[in-house]
Amino acid sequence: MTATKRRAFGSIKRKPPRRGYYVRFRHEGREYERAGGPTRALAAAKLASVHSLLASGKRMQEVLAEVFGDSVGPNVNLRAALADYLQYAGRHKRPSTLASDIPRLNVMAKQAWAKVPLRRVRREDIQRFADQLHAKGIRSGRPCSPATVNRYLASLSALFRWAERLGLVDGNPVKGVERFSEQGRARELYLTAPEARALVRVASESFRPVLAFALGTGCRRGEILTLRWRNVDLAQSEIYVRAEHAKTKRGRPVPLPPDVVRILERVRSSQTLRRLDRSDAVFQT
Repeated sequence: MTATKRRAFGSIKRKPPRRGYYVRFRHEGREYERAGGPTRALAAAKLASVHSLLASGKRMQEVLAEVFGDSVGPNVNLRAALADYLQYAGRHKRPSTLASDIPRLNVMAKQAWAKVPLRRVRREDIQRFADQLHAKGIRSGRPCSPATVNRYLASLSALFRWAERLGLVDGNPVKGVERFSEQGRARELYLTAPEARALVRVASESFRPVLAFALGTGCRRGEILTLRWRNVDLAQSEIYVRAEHAKTKRGRPVPLPPDVVRILERVRSSQTLRRLDRSDAVFQT
């Protein structure tokens, strides 16, 4: 008789840089993720404790509190849950995104509906807040733009998705809130070819290659500043944007126009690479 292999409970993953190990597991159709500690052995011990306690009949919230020190519970409201959520978001969101979310969440934590348990927050409460934000703003009496209101809703929706994963709510009430149209915002500006060339000409000598590269590739600021020579292939007229430097967290190749290739060739000839693995920055400051 062939023995069947028992499926492992959960998984352990390391999240660099210097963030230790995290455990991920599923229970009753929900997925959970928590910090496991600085070593794999400690993370494995916590994962085993979760499995044992759940098998003994303990409720998930009791297990999470005992093993990981969770302070949130089924009756927690937005105000009380905010610190735990921000700790979670700090591991999963870009620092710039989190910095934008925090003041929005702090504003919403002061609303009356933020005092009731998360599971009792209704779609109507959030819709009323969004409408008021659009009509009167926060405190100044000046209306918020549709884009600003939508960003508030996006920040709140992310918090409710986290709460849903923890089993604190049965659904995300923000999903039913109508988003505001952002048509006609007129925020996008396109330069003509002569305008782009004129802009490059008036730029300082040190900044000119960076500006020309940005105009020629459409790369974002962070992608440009983190670009390394090992991800540049001048022979194939291509660079590769690594996933950790992309806003979408997905790596992608970016073709280089001939004039950008020539610019990079000049930049390369003016530098002395000091690292054998070609991890030197393309645009050095």
